[in-house]
Amino acid sequence: MQYQITSDNIDISDSMKNLAKTKFEKVEKRLLDKEKDSALTRIVLNKAQEEDMFEVKIEFSYDGKKYFAHDKNFVLESAIINTVNQIERMRRKEDIAYYSDWKKQRKLKRMSPDDFEAKVDERFLDDEE
Repeated sequence: MQYQITSDNIDISDSMKNLAKTKFEKVEKRLLDKEKDSALTRIVLNKAQEEDMFEVKIEFSYDGKKYFAHDKNFVLESAIINTVNQIERMRRKEDIAYYSDWKKQRKLKRMSPDDFEAKVDERFLDDEE
């Protein structure tokens, strides 16, 4: 996995980079090896316009999918954690949607042709009403 950790208005120390990478491992450990090879994570750590606040933006992409998260907080670590959690939630939603669709497709494959035709006829009758 490739990381780009930058800032527009503060100097980023090695400890800040390590903090961002460590927190993002939560997402990284759920990826397959194939996905890790193509993954790119861009993390921007900035001082927000509001006084004493930090702003964190994460763009995470792999296999043609892109996720973006953004958060502001008084503590840099909290802002990083919140953005990572947003990315993780987006990925989880997509996984759940994929799994439920997969279960539906699997069920259709296991139906006998007669059951399938009855199900299709039932749908058309419901639509006509």
